[in-house]
Amino acid sequence: MVRGCARAVLGRRDPTCSVATCSEWTDLDSTFFLEMNTMPNYNAQNPPYSIFPDDVALAFNSEAPATGQASQQFALPSYAGFPENGRTIRWQVSFATAPSAVTIQLQTAMNDVDAQYAILTGAANMTTSLTAGDNLVASGVRANFVRAKVTSITGGSGVTVQILG
Repeated sequence: MVRGCARAVLGRRDPTCSVATCSEWTDLDSTFFLEMNTMPNYNAQNPPYSIFPDDVALAFNSEAPATGQASQQFALPSYAGFPENGRTIRWQVSFATAPSAVTIQLQTAMNDVDAQYAILTGAANMTTSLTAGDNLVASGVRANFVRAKVTSITGGSGVTVQILG
């Protein structure tokens, strides 16, 4: 149990707010924070998280995604003088318990619109089907956004997909 101002937690705190003057000063239990911090499967944050060099982004973190489920998206920052042949993205797939069959794609898009995410023509290492996990280096990627998508999975548990900046 935490004692505090509900408006302060939600970022609307009046600077003059105190225990004596605030009508919303109360006991804040864990239910308040859980309701406040629920995250949708497809991240609606605008702009989405960005992946910079040496960052590790967890598209799936020991989760149980169903067939057809996409991870949250990540922005790929643009750099001045970036070569025209595209960027390289390293990504890793692992499982707590290996599935009997699996296909996971690394999808990209120019605009953060669900219908635009796809595997780019000419890009290499954008799909894995290894049930023991995989380490891939996707090359020739020309996009502003990236996500992982489970296109099929049978059995297994604890799917983890890391996108390495």
